[in-house]
Amino acid sequence: MDHIWRDGFKYAKAGVLLTDLYPLTAWQPDLFQEAGNQPKRQELLSLVDRLNSECRGAVTFASEGTKTGRTNMRQDRLSPRFTTRFNEVPRARLD
Repeated sequence: MDHIWRDGFKYAKAGVLLTDLYPLTAWQPDLFQEAGNQPKRQELLSLVDRLNSECRGAVTFASEGTKTGRTNMRQDRLSPRFTTRFNEVPRARLD
């Protein structure tokens, strides 16, 4: 970071979301998809490997979860969970 740092600027941590990443052996095309995208996918996965070899953990997959403790998910605006949590089912009061 020293070679790109400039005083007087505010910096913030950012992330990039890459979707549809999976091993080449797991690729299963659908009826309308051509197999021509595979070399590009291999290039992308190679880039991810190279970035992680230079800076450990620079790129992680969403399926790895947040077990690293690097991110704290905001939970102040969660949707109601009464469809999946029995103890959170709304109760009618009979007064």
